[in-house]
Amino acid sequence: MVSARDQKRFSLLVEDAHHIESQIETLKKLVDQHRIIFAQTINPLVKRQDEIKRNMVIWLNQRMLQGKLAPRVQRMLGEIITAMALDYALAGDEKMREIHDLHSETPLADLERIQMEEAQAFYEEMMNEEAENPEDFDSLEDMIQARFDQMHKKAQEKAKDQQKQNSKKQKYQDAEHTKQILDKAGQALRHIYRQLARQLHPDREPDPEVRKQKNELMSQANIAYGRQDVVALLRLQTQFNDKSGGDSQSGVAGNSLHTFGAQSTQGLIELLQIRIKALNREHRDAELHAVAEFVLPSSRALTSERLNQHLESIKLRQQLRIRDLKGEFVQIQNDSGLSKWLKEQALFA
Repeated sequence: MVSARDQKRFSLLVEDAHHIESQIETLKKLVDQHRIIFAQTINPLVKRQDEIKRNMVIWLNQRMLQGKLAPRVQRMLGEIITAMALDYALAGDEKMREIHDLHSETPLADLERIQMEEAQAFYEEMMNEEAENPEDFDSLEDMIQARFDQMHKKAQEKAKDQQKQNSKKQKYQDAEHTKQILDKAGQALRHIYRQLARQLHPDREPDPEVRKQKNELMSQANIAYGRQDVVALLRLQTQFNDKSGGDSQSGVAGNSLHTFGAQSTQGLIELLQIRIKALNREHRDAELHAVAEFVLPSSRALTSERLNQHLESIKLRQQLRIRDLKGEFVQIQNDSGLSKWLKEQALFA
């Protein structure tokens, strides 16, 4: 006999699980939509900013080549041109590479070689082993990526070994605990699954469109039953009742446990608790990934309003930076403006 207390507890857990699933689905849709808006809004501004900076480098280089500048101004201007051209050059911009090397005491090829040697020494010190010759790589980025992959692989291997040593007993205990829960809940799960299988059997459906829907739901039911996911099975039963016009409050879909004994009920409750913990982790991880992707200031609950406010903040900063760059580009067009601009750069250096 199932107590009223257990019936209420089960119903509340099902509601909690569905609520968290809904939160996860809403969050994923929100992030997907925002990702598109973010790219459409910010990427053009970043591209425009890069275009202005690149044009400034080209103009400053031309002005430098014209001569008639004081030695001190030439030195300062050469350092600024070198610094501004460096990022573009490292990204493969041949024009910027040429300008960089024209004004730098250290050609980019030598700078890359030095950086590769430093990265090589760092890796060997960290891993306590000799690595491949830096000359075997086409670029610093290729070398760093290869070293990172090697370090990541070794770290994973070490973590796996450590996990094997530390978790054998825990895994056994967890497996035993899960087995006990499934032993208790197995009858109820089989009943739910068989009920779904009878309702969704495609051979009994003459309508091709409905038969296709039943096939899809049955495929999901097979996966859910294989995972022992009681939440997914209950959701599928509710979906079928909604689509077929059946009574959504009947059977287990209506969160009723009257057909099961106390042991099966307790097993279902424990399965629901395990599933809710996993859903909470999934929701938290989805939020953390979004925070990292959009460089949000904190991991407070994500909302459309919060994402839009952050987007507008980034957009405004980019627009102000573009405005400032345009102003600087106009300023350096004459020698007096250029001299003043160089002094301003020296103050912020």
